[in-house]
Amino acid sequence: GPIPSQMQSGDTAIWIFDLGQSLVCLGGATIHATGGERLTISYAEKLRDGAVLLSDPDTYCRMRPSDVFHLRPGPQSIEPFSPRGGRYLIFRLDAVSDGVPEVAFYARSFRAPLTGAALPAQGDAVLDAAAAMCARTIRACLQDGFVDSIWRESSQWLGDVVAEAFALQGISDDARPLMRAIVMAEQGVLADGILPSVLPSKTHAYVVTDYNFAWIELLEMYRAHPGAADAAGFIADRMPTLERMLARFRQDVAPDGLLRAEPGRRLFLDWSGQDRSEPNLTYNLRYLHGLQTAARLAIALDRAELANDWAAQAATLRAQIEQTFRNGVGWRESPQAAAAQLPLALLLLTGVVTGDAAAALADQIIARSLDLDDSAPADKLILASPFMHHYVFAALNHIGRPDAIRAIIRARWGRWAMAGEATTWENWNVDFPDGSVCHGFSAHPLGWLKRTQPPKT
Repeated sequence: GPIPSQMQSGDTAIWIFDLGQSLVCLGGATIHATGGERLTISYAEKLRDGAVLLSDPDTYCRMRPSDVFHLRPGPQSIEPFSPRGGRYLIFRLDAVSDGVPEVAFYARSFRAPLTGAALPAQGDAVLDAAAAMCARTIRACLQDGFVDSIWRESSQWLGDVVAEAFALQGISDDARPLMRAIVMAEQGVLADGILPSVLPSKTHAYVVTDYNFAWIELLEMYRAHPGAADAAGFIADRMPTLERMLARFRQDVAPDGLLRAEPGRRLFLDWSGQDRSEPNLTYNLRYLHGLQTAARLAIALDRAELANDWAAQAATLRAQIEQTFRNGVGWRESPQAAAAQLPLALLLLTGVVTGDAAAALADQIIARSLDLDDSAPADKLILASPFMHHYVFAALNHIGRPDAIRAIIRARWGRWAMAGEATTWENWNVDFPDGSVCHGFSAHPLGWLKRTQPPKT
C-alpha cells in the first residue's frame, strides 16, 4: 500500500499484506526513525466479513502473535528473532514526531528441504484443485518436523503425524519427518511407559492416551515406506518401547474386558461431538487396531511369541466389543449413545464387521460424508472431522471402495478448493476465534488420491 505522505505525532499508520496462503514466515522492515516510534508486526490467518480477524485476548482466544519494537534514531532493520506463521502480515507504526516515514516492508518465508515429486494429475479439475490445496498445506506444516498449524500453535502432535505423514507420501518419498516423530515420541516416554502427545515436550498434562495407538500405526507406516532406510532394524529397536507401552494399557482393561481411559489423561477420539462416555466403542476400537497392528509388526520381525500374545489380546477384545456395543438396533458408541461415523469406520478397518454387514455400514458411512450438511441433527450420524476422515478412508480402502474415497474428497475437499481456499481447514467449520485454516492433518487426501488413482488406460 502507499506510504503516507505525512504523519504527525500521535498518528498511527497500518499496512496489511496478503501472502496468498498461510506460510511459515516473518515480517521485517527497514526504517529511518526519529527515535521513540513503535513498530508492531502481527500475523493473522483469516478474514471475517471482509476484514482481517484479530482475536481478542480478553475473550476466548488469547492467540494474537505480535512482535513489538521500540525504535532508536537513525536507519535500522527490524526483524523478529523467530519465524511466525499466517497469511496476513500487519505492520503498525505509531509516530512520535511529524514527518514522512522512510520505511520499506518485506516478508521471508521458510520451507523444509524436501525431496519431492510433482503432483500426479487426477484427470478431474476439482480433484486436481483439491490435491494442490492439500500439497500447499502439508508443505506449509512441515518445518523441522510436522506441525499441526502454523499460525496458532506450531506443535508436533503425535496423533496428527499419522495423517500428515500419509499426506506427504502423495508428493514425496522422504521418510525423515516420519522417522523424526517416531523417535521423538520414544525419547519422551513417561515413567509408566505412556508416550507424550506433543513432541518434544514434557507437558504431561497434554498426554492424549489414544494417540499412543497412533505411534503403532506410524511404525507400520515406516515399515512400508518407500523411502525408509533399514526399516526392519529401525522397528526392531523400537520394540521394547512398544512392549512396555502395550503392557501399560493392559493394566487399564477392566474386569469386563474393555479398556478405560486413564484418569487424569485426555481422551480425544475426534473433534466431532461424538459421545465420550465409557466404556467407549471408539476408544476400544483404536486399542484393538493398535493390538492388531502390533501383532503384524511382531510377525514381520519373526517375534512369534509376542505376535501370538498381542493377537490373543486382540481376539478377546474383539469378542467383548461385539458383545457390549451391539444390540438389536445397531452399534452403540457407549451405553448412552448411538455410534457415530468414526467408530463405524473403525469396525470395518479392524475386521469386526465383514461381508454384507460391512457393505451396508460402508454405504451408511459414505452417504453421511457425501451429505454436505455438516450440522448434527438427531437423525444423522455424527460426522467425523476432516482429521478422522483419514480413518474413514482407510476403512473404505480396506473393503475395496476406492471410488467412494475419491467421491468424498471431490465433494468435501473439492468444495473448499472451488471456493478458493488456499489450504485445508482444521474442521468443517472454523468460525471459532482460533480455528485454523491451515491444518496439516486435514491434508491427508493428497495421499489417498495417490493411493486410489485409477490405472492409466
